[in-house]
Amino acid sequence: LTDATGITGADEANYTLSLTGAPTATATITAKELTVVNAVASDKVYNGNTNAIITGTELSGVVGDEVVSLGNHTSGVFAQANVGEDVAITTAMTIAGADAGNYTLVQPTTLTADITALELTIGGTFTAEDKTYDGTTAATIANNELSLVTPVAGDDVSLINVVAEFESETIGENIIVSITAAELDGDDMDNYTLSIIGAPTTTATISAVTYTLTLVVNSEETGTVTGAGSYEEGEEVTITATPADGYVFVKWAYTVPEALEGTEVSTEANTTFTMPAENVTLTAYFEEIPPETFTVTFTVTDNDGAVEGATININEQSLTTDASGVATIELENGGYSYSVSASNYITLEGSVTVDGADVDEEVTLVHVGLSENMLANISVFPNPFTNEINIANAENVRRVIISNIIGEVVMDISLAQSSTQKLETNLHSGIYLISIIANDGSRVVKKMIKR
Repeated sequence: LTDATGITGADEANYTLSLTGAPTATATITAKELTVVNAVASDKVYNGNTNAIITGTELSGVVGDEVVSLGNHTSGVFAQANVGEDVAITTAMTIAGADAGNYTLVQPTTLTADITALELTIGGTFTAEDKTYDGTTAATIANNELSLVTPVAGDDVSLINVVAEFESETIGENIIVSITAAELDGDDMDNYTLSIIGAPTTTATISAVTYTLTLVVNSEETGTVTGAGSYEEGEEVTITATPADGYVFVKWAYTVPEALEGTEVSTEANTTFTMPAENVTLTAYFEEIPPETFTVTFTVTDNDGAVEGATININEQSLTTDASGVATIELENGGYSYSVSASNYITLEGSVTVDGADVDEEVTLVHVGLSENMLANISVFPNPFTNEINIANAENVRRVIISNIIGEVVMDISLAQSSTQKLETNLHSGIYLISIIANDGSRVVKKMIKR
């Protein structure tokens, strides 16, 4: 005992109290529990770890002025690393100081905080395809080199479903193309949000809608065409058709679309075509230039005058003379054999050459039985010949015409009537037709060879 208040009773005045030799006893003093008050755990943005920050911590329960301090009181451990609300936090606070041995510390048990999603942005580059005008701003990504900035190392998170759009839907070059939407994917995607603010941009072109103009010709080798290509609706296109030698341009006409097939576009070889809002095929029509022809006029007579109704066969055609004994035909340049026949007349054979001018061919027919033998005794020699042709029994011959094998007249000789005629020629080697014409118009034709 270390102290006593005294003694009491009726006789207390007769005594004094001494503690010397007073009895003793034993007991235990246990450590006092201290608590942490005012502790606040801070919310944080996801960073892949469980570290927590704690502020405002104070010790509660220290006796008097005893020296006790709180340690490791600014950090804790989240129960999870992933995003969540009111995530529990555990602590490992300590106490220290001269009197710390008299105390124990009770860790806080109600600390919680939120782990919010980490916002990612888009980096890298991309390109967009040029497109034909379609009235929308939709763009197609051509080369995607985009990336996320910057997820926690090792996390499974990726960028998908990126949508890009043109700044304007109108036609133009170097139009800005921006990312307008994108999504995240991967096992750890829930720990993140995605922002497209500041995302990369690119440029691309929106070109006008064009349609194909195809130009063809109606037949190969008749001509050529220019002006085909791709054009916008309403564009004025110059198309040109050039005929080949021997051909002339006729018209342009639709081949496609089918509804307009055959419809004439223009008869001008060089013209302007307004492009419609569809593909078109135009055909250039050419036709062969007809060869120039000349009039061959046959006048058929006998000793009495005109022979009406005579038949002239020439160039696979049959002509009939009129009351004046005249018949005409249009022929190209060249040589032509003919025969003239009529009832009761000897058929006469001859040839005519057209050479860039009209021809008048006079034919005299002989009645059957009157002069049938006028040229019967004619003899032409030698055959083959060199330069000289001899005609025997030629007293009734008034004219000799020499033609080459294609009908061209190379010599036309009027003869003085004598029984023997010598004709000097200067002809090339080849085959010739010798037409011998009698006074009465009858004739014979001999085929001879010039050496």
